[in-house]
Amino acid sequence: WEKQKNEAGDWKAVRAFDASDLEQWLEQSVPAQIWLAEQLALPVSGYETLEEAWQRWANASDPHLTPEIFSPSIAAYRKTFKEWLDKPSDRPFSVAADSRDEALAFLACLFDDEAFRQFKDRFAVFTCPETIRKLVKFSVPFIPSVPFIPIVHAKDTERELASAYRPLHYIAIRSRNDVDTKADIALDLLNYSAFKKALTAMGIDDDDNVDRLARETACSPTILRRRLSKNPAIRTPAWADDNDSAKSLVPMALIGAWHAELEADCKILSCVADGKYKTIEDNIVRLLRFDDSPVWSAGRYRGVASKIDALFAIAGMITQLDLDRFFKAAEYVLSESDPALELPEEDRWAAALLCRKKRNYSGVMREGICETLVILSVRGNNLFQSRLGIDVEDRVTALIRKLLIPLTLEKLLSHDHDLPHYAEAAPDEFLTIIEEDLRCSDPVVFGLLKPDSGSFWAPSSQTGLFWALECLAWNPKNLLRVSVILAQLSRQKIDNNRVNKPDDSLQNIFRSWIPQTAAPVSDRVKVLKKLTEDFPKIGWEICIKQIKPGHSVGHYSYRPRWRSDASGAGQVVTNGEIYKFTRKTLGFLIDWPSHDEKTLGDLVEYLQGMPIENQPKVWNLIDEWSRTAGEAAKAELRERIRLFAFTQRDRQRKLEDTTRDRAREAYDSLRPNDPVIRHSWLFANQ
Repeated sequence: WEKQKNEAGDWKAVRAFDASDLEQWLEQSVPAQIWLAEQLALPVSGYETLEEAWQRWANASDPHLTPEIFSPSIAAYRKTFKEWLDKPSDRPFSVAADSRDEALAFLACLFDDEAFRQFKDRFAVFTCPETIRKLVKFSVPFIPSVPFIPIVHAKDTERELASAYRPLHYIAIRSRNDVDTKADIALDLLNYSAFKKALTAMGIDDDDNVDRLARETACSPTILRRRLSKNPAIRTPAWADDNDSAKSLVPMALIGAWHAELEADCKILSCVADGKYKTIEDNIVRLLRFDDSPVWSAGRYRGVASKIDALFAIAGMITQLDLDRFFKAAEYVLSESDPALELPEEDRWAAALLCRKKRNYSGVMREGICETLVILSVRGNNLFQSRLGIDVEDRVTALIRKLLIPLTLEKLLSHDHDLPHYAEAAPDEFLTIIEEDLRCSDPVVFGLLKPDSGSFWAPSSQTGLFWALECLAWNPKNLLRVSVILAQLSRQKIDNNRVNKPDDSLQNIFRSWIPQTAAPVSDRVKVLKKLTEDFPKIGWEICIKQIKPGHSVGHYSYRPRWRSDASGAGQVVTNGEIYKFTRKTLGFLIDWPSHDEKTLGDLVEYLQGMPIENQPKVWNLIDEWSRTAGEAAKAELRERIRLFAFTQRDRQRKLEDTTRDRAREAYDSLRPNDPVIRHSWLFANQ
């Protein structure tokens, strides 16, 4: 039968399997068992397929959500995931989103991508520790022949995989607010254009509705699903529908995360809640009993599962007094200086361990408060201004200025980890503060730009500032201001091997094949032209790197977490975009207003990175420059030409004969004019 069907040619291939084959397949393939149980409508417990997870998530809204809502995130993280999947497993892979279901829906769309479709049938979602314990124990011996990749989203379920991550690839779903891990993929919020495109794919193309949903949802897929759902249990979760539960969640949602055994943290929670901390712990126990609990509790730490989801769900319960108490607490916590600064720089890394010099408030509380400031700045007016009549964004901006002004080196060092959040919360104000300082005769920020102490463990003092500037560079509106600031900082050279330097940040922003900004080519070209005019040396270094032949390495810049400025950007761009940008930069290099031996030497060294029609222009520039150049300058350029065309490197480059001949002509034209010097030169070159 199989032979006859294959000869008929109606199908690509026909295979026959008997019952024994199918039985063995089902015994060895965990995803097949789950899939078959769903197809036969058998009662299942503790697991589901990604397809089922997507259907459950997408079909809950009206109209249904479509995969386009995750297109920017898939484009941004496709390479990251493929690198992990292609290598032998050495660690679990983590995905963070505003909700567990959003992360599962993203993974379902990711495995529909052409690059991963072949792996889709290997994945299964597990929710029950007992189920995965049984299946992993049975299936691990079969992994070399029939691999499966579990996806888990609960701590107790993940514990069952503690020893299985080496033979197994597995994916762990994290909360965006987790305090103990950094996710491999943290889903970006959509920018407006991507959000509008996703809504259009769903059939919502009216501009008024798009604008309204963008304001109401903060372009978050999780909140969009709630807003569009006709199911009351999804539209308003049980914990938000209950007034007592919603009100008890207000201080937790504003703070974000805290250390439950640290007295200072507990006092701050009590102040924001205007009550005793014991009541907060009781409320956490009660909220944890909800099926879709908005809070989590892990050991000594507490927090909310999704801050933005919680704030949008309970916004109607938040009063002006709640916000007043939060801003007062935020100022109090963030104003605390770092006592480790009292120690020598090489000992600060061990301040808490050796000298017990540490802040009163936990790092997770500072982080949580900073994140709330960003969210309130970006979405606060949509949530509260019409109802409470207050400009929340202005209050956030005023607080950040109060925390940093007057600017001192101690403040910059104390707030090092917070600076990226301050920048994201108040972009204009943050840039203004740095610009005002740079206009002073002795800028404070220059105090950060110094060589390391030499200790391997010593922290970098400028990381926070550069991350803050990188965060703002994603927005095209900020690109010029950020670039000028980084160019000014680049004048202060830092003698160490760390990547965190202002010129490295600039190179990352303008790197042609993987630009770390969402600005289009036209904007990048305009800003780069401004840099070449105002900061020629720095502008030249950026431009010349664009035509460097051979392979190059690109680094990812710090991305905003709560603004959508970087959504879908920051990955390798098309060849057309690369060509367009490099052609513009090459034009800047050829038309440089004042060439010298260094700039011409650079052009010679990187000659092979230019289109063939532009190469003669370099030799013409050398001929023109040599008419008025001094002997020392000519000698330096001659040496650059010699190293390029007449050494062992020349043979490695495999130069064309015409290029070598033209190099010889330029080399000879630069011979000394003085008879004595010329005689010595000729003798040396015989």
